Amino acid sequence: MNKPTENEIKEYLQNELAEYLLHKSYGLTKQKKKELREWVGGGNSVYENPYKICDGSGREMNYIDAIEFYEEFGNYFREQQAFEQAYCMDVEEGSCQHF
Repeated sequence: MNKPTENEIKEYLQNELAEYLLHKSYGLTKQKKKELREWVGGGNSVYENPYKICDGSGREMNYIDAIEFYEEFGNYFREQQAFEQAYCMDVEEGSCQHF
């Protein structure tokens, strides 16, 4: 079997996007749809994400779910990191020594 051409891959990804939007577009903002189209236009699958965030079963989250997860929990993780940097020593070595 021949390796798919670049055009065939793009066509597949666009069809995947159309199918996803057909079933999942309710509630998506215009901005989220635009971001998703740009992601797919860059040669990525709807079912991949730039952060490689996985769900509870170990499968990679789709783009929209991962972006929403990152938006919701990203602030928490950034705040936690800032706390550790402000109040702990040896964070890089994995030990948090309060002082």
